[in-house]
Amino acid sequence: MKKIWLVGLMVSLMMGLWSNLSAEGFFMIDGSYGGQYDKGGIGFEIGKVQSRTDEHRGWLASIGISGIFVDETPSSLLDYPCPHSYTIVGDYANQNQIEVFLKGGTEISKNLFLVAGAGCAWTTEARVSRSLATGWYYTESKRTKVYGSGIGELRYIRGSWLIGLGYHSQRGGYIGFGGKF
Repeated sequence: MKKIWLVGLMVSLMMGLWSNLSAEGFFMIDGSYGGQYDKGGIGFEIGKVQSRTDEHRGWLASIGISGIFVDETPSSLLDYPCPHSYTIVGDYANQNQIEVFLKGGTEISKNLFLVAGAGCAWTTEARVSRSLATGWYYTESKRTKVYGSGIGELRYIRGSWLIGLGYHSQRGGYIGFGGKF
């Protein structure tokens, strides 16, 4: 329930800002690799961008969603507790990580923006055990794990196209492409 509330609040805030800004809209899709799980991921964001004018520096603001393709559990994992003696193997992500994030940026030179952001990501982790009798793997318990994330990026915007290169604390390095609308 907390996740739905958080996503709803972020979308409401962004949509309120969106309707009051006279800047151009944009979208970006990115691919990533590395980060916490050393796996691949994907992200999508929409936002507004205003280029530099004589009086004001350019800026951008966006909201997005991203995910990491991760399942660290053994392939033969049984989804119930071990019925006899066991040893705990560890805690492993067993569901893709999903995140919502906000980004903001300022134009540091013509068409080049310095972008920073923060997000909230969550995944399900399983406590995995191994049977002492059979060697099979079992799920002793599951819990939702929530992470905060930080984002840093350089984004180049020229005409109706944009490209971004950055680092995400959960997803690792990424490159993104998009356009204005």
